[in-house]
Amino acid sequence: MYNRSAQERMVDDELAWNLYTQGWTQSEIAEHFQADPNRPNHDSSNVGKAIKAWRDQLPDEDRAQIRTAVLAGTMRVLRNAAELMEAQPIPAYSNGRPILDKEGNICEDHSGRLAAMAMVLKVHERISRMVGLDAPTQIDLHVSVAAQEQAELAAKEALARVFTIVSDDGTLAQIESS
Repeated sequence: MYNRSAQERMVDDELAWNLYTQGWTQSEIAEHFQADPNRPNHDSSNVGKAIKAWRDQLPDEDRAQIRTAVLAGTMRVLRNAAELMEAQPIPAYSNGRPILDKEGNICEDHSGRLAAMAMVLKVHERISRMVGLDAPTQIDLHVSVAAQEQAELAAKEALARVFTIVSDDGTLAQIESS
């Protein structure tokens, strides 16, 4: 079996990182490496470790630059997808012939717009992860005495309404609650 040097492994890790930042999935990168007999043992988990190792050794300034560049590219994708989402539907065709409705009008194909909507949602999720909007939010559950008193009064009033009934002659009667 071919024994790779630390330098060769570092080159592979850098290549994996570069492919990953170009949008390749870990599975695609592993397939790329497996196609080369000089690069054994590159399954998806090893590629993931290589990407993590490369990312972890990056200086904070480089990470910030990469984050900014990726965010800018992601925003371009969002703008393009949003533009497609708002575009007019195109005529619907099947096997090269227009699809007609009952009145003989050409039907509209909204599949491109729907795909753009799905892409917009994916991009929003990606941006949320990048900027931390998906992080759990801490909520202050401290209740003041005045708020607690207002809540108790509202609860008593609600109970009073629940225990008020209308008698057979149409008058309101109050039921005593314990």
